[in-house]
Amino acid sequence: MEEAAMNVTVLPNQTLADIAIQEYGDLAGVFILARDNDISPTEKLTPGMTVSVPDVVINREMQEYCKANNVSPATSETSDSEVRLKIFTEQFTKEFV
Repeated sequence: MEEAAMNVTVLPNQTLADIAIQEYGDLAGVFILARDNDISPTEKLTPGMTVSVPDVVINREMQEYCKANNVSPATSETSDSEVRLKIFTEQFTKEFV
């Protein structure tokens, strides 16, 4: 039986890693997303494109946190190409540390 899938619209600066955290609560979702969308795990995504997201549970606690708090991570790049993932607030840190 195939997994049900939904589509997610890519936001500016989002990567598959960002969407994996947003939808699955875990970076392991990158490989599921890459496979299901027939793209590389490091593919540069274009804002507005849609990514098929299979209905899979990897980290239910984090997945529910992201959904309940409308967390939509986006990787930021500085001018010197340093990449930082800026997604979580102090509330998250207190709750999960």
